Amino acid sequence: MASLFADAMAEADAVLVEEFGERVRIEPRLALGPGRGELSGPRPDPEREVREVRAQFTLRGAVDTLEGVRQGTKLNGMTRLAVAEAHLRMSAAVLAGLGYPLQADDRIVLVERAGQPAYAIVKPEPSDLADGRYPLVASRS
Repeated sequence: MASLFADAMAEADAVLVEEFGERVRIEPRLALGPGRGELSGPRPDPEREVREVRAQFTLRGAVDTLEGVRQGTKLNGMTRLAVAEAHLRMSAAVLAGLGYPLQADDRIVLVERAGQPAYAIVKPEPSDLADGRYPLVASRS
């Protein structure tokens, strides 16, 4: 039996996806690791089919600092890096209809944004709401 909170969250998710969501294509990839072709790049996963769903994509610019100490002259150093944080969020209903869990290296294509790079999932983030939160990096393939 679903809770009142879960029902309210499902309604809120439907509004969020309708208002801020966009079509994304999920291209499942085989997880890479030691001895599994990590130097050749990810390959399509024949066990999970490509799907298009509506999800929320965000890309925020930020500045990060990288600090260090050079031991030879004992000088402190700091470098400022421009970074862009990309995230994908899927509602619990969309995830349930997907039929498989998303995993690291799965490719995400923004269907409605021509000229944008494809992205790869870094690692699924845990959520108490049964939704999916995925940090992304620009995909090299």
